[in-house]
Amino acid sequence: MLLLIGSNHIVAAFIALVGFSLNVYVLVLFDVSSGGAREAGIKYYYLSTFSSGLMMYGIFLLYIAVETGNFLEIKEVLSTQTELVFMAGNMLHFAIILLLTGLFFKLSAFPGHL
Repeated sequence: MLLLIGSNHIVAAFIALVGFSLNVYVLVLFDVSSGGAREAGIKYYYLSTFSSGLMMYGIFLLYIAVETGNFLEIKEVLSTQTELVFMAGNMLHFAIILLLTGLFFKLSAFPGHL
């Protein structure tokens, strides 16, 4: 989690979040003899894979629209270049929606707490 907090690039934050999630898979599958634990582990793995895909697609669209992955540069570009926001506004909105949806699924927060 310190890598996630200390990251200054969006891909580094994604890799730190995925690395943290791998530990949770092991904890969910700790009781392998239980059928419910196996089912929960498989479901959690598939939902996490789906959320990782959503987040990667959102990162890809954000990188296309802003042309950088550094958090400070993204903030600077979005705050200073208003024509970029108008030109690629729909792509930015879609990228943010995908990133947040993937993050909610990854953290098992509402509405992704299946």
